[in-house]
Amino acid sequence: MLGLRDEYTDDGLGNVAHSGNVDLAFLASHHVSNQGANGFILNFEAVLPQNSTPVGAASWYVTTVGALKH
Repeated sequence: MLGLRDEYTDDGLGNVAHSGNVDLAFLASHHVSNQGANGFILNFEAVLPQNSTPVGAASWYVTTVGALKH
């Protein structure tokens, strides 16, 4: 999945900020059995704030709670 976002923020006090956000996520691995299902999702995120250094990167692990029901 690829996501692109362009944001403008105004705090109401005259401070306006502009930033861009780019996300790329994909399922790197998964395992499904009668006991449960789990997967490792890689998510790369880049936040591109105005007049600042780009930041970001993350990944996460997902799983079911309990056994799968038939």
